[in-house]
Amino acid sequence: MRLGFALLLLGLGLLGNAPTARSAPPPVPPDSSLTTAQYVQHGLPSLDHTWNGRELARAVADLRKLVESSPSALPRYQSPRSGALFARLTSTVDPLPRTDLAGTSRVLRELTEILAPGKLLDLYVAGFQAGTVGASDLVEVYGATLRWQAQALARVGELRAQAANDPSLARIVENVTQMSDIMLLGAVASLGETQAYRSAERRQFVGHLRATLPVLLPALQPKDQTRTLQTLRRLDADPAMNDLDPDLHRLAEECERVAEAVAPTAD
Repeated sequence: MRLGFALLLLGLGLLGNAPTARSAPPPVPPDSSLTTAQYVQHGLPSLDHTWNGRELARAVADLRKLVESSPSALPRYQSPRSGALFARLTSTVDPLPRTDLAGTSRVLRELTEILAPGKLLDLYVAGFQAGTVGASDLVEVYGATLRWQAQALARVGELRAQAANDPSLARIVENVTQMSDIMLLGAVASLGETQAYRSAERRQFVGHLRATLPVLLPALQPKDQTRTLQTLRRLDADPAMNDLDPDLHRLAEECERVAEAVAPTAD
């Protein structure tokens, strides 16, 4: 598990712990992405079928190699050149069959699939910092990562049970869980990052969070649940966030209801 992604989030201020050097959102960079055919030439899977988790992991690895030599080559949201590939990167993937592998091999393969969205987000966080992709691109990848995270909850629980007797695998699974918590906390904190995101982009974030946070909140550690709710309450009460209403207020209310429903009851 690389620490680079967490450090990038911290440096960008997505965790709410680091100041940003920007006084206003950056300009949208020009679209220097490739065509779908060019991406396929660089090894990415074809768009003629729904990708599975292994293909998504392969696509992310190929994109990482590509941007090492062409930093502006990441696909862009709604781009005439690369919008179709961006949409595939951020869409639902078909799960691989679970019967062909067992034990450690299966755990490691499934972890590779589960980690692929976070590695994609890693690329777009770095691209946003470098000015090669825009905030809207990053927000859409972030939203897709949260959707995948919500879909993977059951799988992570299964993997945790399978790795219970293998300390090394158990640590890897727990690292994945902690990274997922970091991503979720970062998304909530980003709603207040007016130096990084315009109003429209922050509203995109609210939409993604309304679709995923009520599902993900119960899976957080209690201290992270509390931190998330505190952040939402603070943002909801801040007049500077009025441009996100009524959706921000509805998000806060929905999460309060979820937290009350899962809270332990006194005997």
